[in-house]
Amino acid sequence: MKQFLMIMMLSVAGAAYAESWRMESENLLISDSDDASQRRHLLGVIADLPSAGSKAGLSLGSWRFDEAAGTEDFDVLRLSYDWAITEKASVFASLHALDGDDWSPMLASIRGVHSFSEQWRIEASAEKGIIDSVAGIRQKLGSETYNASVDWHFSEQWTVVAALMSMPIDDGNKRNGGVLRFIYELPQITGFNLQTRSKMLKSDFNGMGYFSPPVLQEHLLLVGYRGAAFNANWVFSLLAGAGNQNIETEFDESIRNELYYLELNARGWFNDNVGLESKGYCSNTGGPNLGAPDDSYRYCSLLFSIIGSF
Repeated sequence: MKQFLMIMMLSVAGAAYAESWRMESENLLISDSDDASQRRHLLGVIADLPSAGSKAGLSLGSWRFDEAAGTEDFDVLRLSYDWAITEKASVFASLHALDGDDWSPMLASIRGVHSFSEQWRIEASAEKGIIDSVAGIRQKLGSETYNASVDWHFSEQWTVVAALMSMPIDDGNKRNGGVLRFIYELPQITGFNLQTRSKMLKSDFNGMGYFSPPVLQEHLLLVGYRGAAFNANWVFSLLAGAGNQNIETEFDESIRNELYYLELNARGWFNDNVGLESKGYCSNTGGPNLGAPDDSYRYCSLLFSIIGSF
């Protein structure tokens, strides 16, 4: 209740300086078949600042990690700033202050995007985060992640996306790698595309409490669809496919797993004032911070925001 009242006071004060503002309830739900879960709930206000060409946000909430090893909880304060520098360039920055029983880290991220033309787009980001597992939190393991990517739309139907990533971790480990995607828009069927996605990550060692094999490779073949509905008030997209994963362990073992991936996105307005933004996906691999999968493993994530615009 105290957090809710604080947000109300800040939103009233911010509305005096903003042309328009909105309330936002953001919710992140993650679970896997090893009984590990995350729950993050934030309630906040986002104010339009048209004179600066930007939006500023403030949110408060909680973040809970629940695993067989136990639970860890944080109170969260988030500040965000979204600045449209030009029609082709923008910057987004956020700051998260976490308050836990034994650890209160400060997290931050910044991302810049620039579209040079219809053919070329670049994106770069830097993030100070945490290893998001109970074991990682109890070791007070922070991480830094640096990403850079280039989109090249080299023909009417074809786009190639190449990205590089570097992730130093506080225990001395370092993960480097990249992602390569090819996207083909089907000219015969509006909204449909075919994609290939390949990822490679290399780590100095397999960390304690998080998954970081010396070599991790993933290759997926995906089918995508994007379309509008309900008088174009809603946009939906689907991405689904399968592939394989290759892992080289610290014991020089090679492990090969079959992969599947399913992603659903929805964005739109129920009426003039209430809307939804959502992204959900399931796979049998959980990314760089979770354990090695097998045929029965499942990892699912749902991020959704209920938006009230005024």
